Amino acid sequence: MQRLNVGCGTVQPAGWRNLDIVDHGQEFVVDVRGGLPFPDDFADYAVANHVLSDWTFHELPGALSELYRVLKPGGVLRVLVPHFEEAIRAWQRHDRHWFPQGDDLEDVDERFCTFVVWFGTVGSVFTPHYLYDLLHEAGFEKVCAVERGYTVYGVRGINDLDGDRTTSLIMEGRK
Repeated sequence: MQRLNVGCGTVQPAGWRNLDIVDHGQEFVVDVRGGLPFPDDFADYAVANHVLSDWTFHELPGALSELYRVLKPGGVLRVLVPHFEEAIRAWQRHDRHWFPQGDDLEDVDERFCTFVVWFGTVGSVFTPHYLYDLLHEAGFEKVCAVERGYTVYGVRGINDLDGDRTTSLIMEGRK
């Protein structure tokens, strides 16, 4: 079983091929946008947990195509990104507690604006429809929204990296 943890950061569980552009001591220091060091049809599934938002509009199609390339036929990509629509709703309700930033940001406007650009590191924001279209255009079939902790395709362990973040939009697509 080959499992890819794309954009792993410091979350590097055993049994996964952990990849990140920044060296956090993981097995692979690599930028997906420049190609992955795996052959076609290599991985059973991949999780991209809050890494797509780092890429710009122009980088997303190539990066998603590369993830598609390395998945086996029938392989699943699970994507987690900040949920922009829910952030807007929380902002409209003046619900500062929805946002995950620390208590040093007391104002809901400050929390919303900081969340959307994540302290200036975000290259893209996502709505469910936009993420669906990107995954579908990269070749993924049966793209579905998923609740945290669940999986549409019954892939055991694919949701292990979800964490406790409730502000994520989660989708899965099958190759």
